[in-house]
Amino acid sequence: MSAALHPAISLPHFRIVTDDIISGLSEAHTAITEYPYAAVVSMPALTQDDDGVAEAKITEALAATYRLLAHGIAGQSRVAWPIGVNRQPGWASPRNNIAGQAGPASLHTDVPAADDPDRYIAMYCIRPCALGGGQSLVMPVDGITANLGDDDIATLAGVPAPFATDVFAADGTYTHTVCRQPVFFENARRIRYRHEMLRAGTGLEPPEPTLARALARLQHILASPRAAMATLQLHRGQMLLLDNTRCLHGRTAFRDTSRYLLRWRLDIIADHVG
Repeated sequence: MSAALHPAISLPHFRIVTDDIISGLSEAHTAITEYPYAAVVSMPALTQDDDGVAEAKITEALAATYRLLAHGIAGQSRVAWPIGVNRQPGWASPRNNIAGQAGPASLHTDVPAADDPDRYIAMYCIRPCALGGGQSLVMPVDGITANLGDDDIATLAGVPAPFATDVFAADGTYTHTVCRQPVFFENARRIRYRHEMLRAGTGLEPPEPTLARALARLQHILASPRAAMATLQLHRGQMLLLDNTRCLHGRTAFRDTSRYLLRWRLDIIADHVG
């Protein structure tokens, strides 16, 4: 691992302002296909719509470009998933769900235990934090591999790591299971990661020493304040679009519990993109 971490990145040329949602999404998709980062699409016209109308318009535009993947927790299934403070304790496992909490969300990818993780994530800001906080964090995979040794990269790509995940029942209860997946895949161009799930998984199924050391070094890089990470504050009418397998995302803690985002999980429809 190199002594000095890769410098921080910025996203100034990935900020797209448009009132034509579909063309804005197409431009953003081109950006996140070419670069392993993220794009912020500002849609001023939508700030005049109420929340439900804005959600419907964005969902329709996303469906024209992507295949929308439904969420399912405790018998629920929906396409647009709310990210805000959930006031029903116990509705979902804290390990699997960080969307309903006001605390910080460590850098991660969504559904890391899956054989084929969701490819893209879109998050639209309904209400930003009036009291500050809740900033989005983005770290590209090449900012991670640039700071790992070749042996660690080979280990994380070749030795499946234990991700603890939770299987939900219709009554809202859940049971624990461990899914083993490599952290890096496709020649370390893509990543799956969530510290909370790996910490629980290694507690249930301790990894062999080489993998344990590689995971520890990876976590050290992700926890470093000098890491190659971009920080951005979303405002109403802005959407963050990112490649869920080419960058990690997270957020800072917030005090304003009215903060509210909507999230869509997306996959490519080949005929609609490019």
